[in-house]
Amino acid sequence: MKETDNKTNSLIESLDKVEAQTRKLSSLKRRFLLGLVMGLGTVIGATILVTLVAYILTLFAKLGIFPGFSEWIVEKIT
Repeated sequence: MKETDNKTNSLIESLDKVEAQTRKLSSLKRRFLLGLVMGLGTVIGATILVTLVAYILTLFAKLGIFPGFSEWIVEKIT
């Protein structure tokens, strides 16, 4: 009987810990900050990607690879 009580108490303690962690992870403040960080990362990543694409297209235009298309794209971007 005592062994069953110990297991039950251990299970209850574990569930309480899981509940506390779940509450902490789903808090409004944490979700807001996570959204800000993800948004900022997306903007920075997109900026780097667009810059690299523009740089590569500028190289294509200078080298004469796809002359009409690459020059048109470079004019639209810059």
